[in-house]
Amino acid sequence: MTAAELMAWRMRLGLTQAQAAAALGLSHRMYRYYERGDREDGRPVRIPRTVALAAQQLEAGKASGVPRIIEKGTLEELLGKIGDHLAEPTTICVVGSAAAILHGQPERQTPDIDVWGPESDFDVTALRRACEQAGMLYDPRGEIDPDAIYLQILRPGITMFPEHFPVERIGRFGKLTVVMPAPALIVATKLARGLDSDIEDATWWVRERRLSVEAVSAAIDSIPQPQNRDAARENVVLIKLAVERKA
Repeated sequence: MTAAELMAWRMRLGLTQAQAAAALGLSHRMYRYYERGDREDGRPVRIPRTVALAAQQLEAGKASGVPRIIEKGTLEELLGKIGDHLAEPTTICVVGSAAAILHGQPERQTPDIDVWGPESDFDVTALRRACEQAGMLYDPRGEIDPDAIYLQILRPGITMFPEHFPVERIGRFGKLTVVMPAPALIVATKLARGLDSDIEDATWWVRERRLSVEAVSAAIDSIPQPQNRDAARENVVLIKLAVERKA
């Protein structure tokens, strides 16, 4: 199995790199090496036959451990259930994949709903209870069952979002209002991380919202960490190339 074949396998199953690593019993770092084809120092990495066989078994349904995945219909249903179980109006700011899924990015899936805490407004106890009643985990810590669907609360720190930023409304689900960052900021954080899936997502947002390079660059300037700002600026060229190829 080649690195390209491993990535294609993961995409067919709709998994993130972390999920694929967990399903195959690998560390996230080792999986990244296998999918990239080399280590950080440039040394090539060969994918062991045991990993290739495990991937085949997972795809054929002969092994367990493939996490449940949220797609648009499932996500809207879950948000509706949470909203139905809330007694008071609540607002959550979704970031990452959830925002794109709700806006119709084709074939986009995720195992979790990432929520940015500072731009959300909720009672922790009430939201936790509503998530449990909807069949989800609320802000889990430590190892997570691969079958679990969960809502993750993100807070300032290593996360690449600035603490506060303007939001736009996605919609209301019962007593739950869902908002998101401006798409340019989502693109900026995707570029800062720079995985292949991030570049694909960033390109989709740029084309979907017809974002200018200037708007994305301004959003990059708001990323708190200098190293992440630098990484995002280096990856802007990938967006330009991807958009030009599809134009």
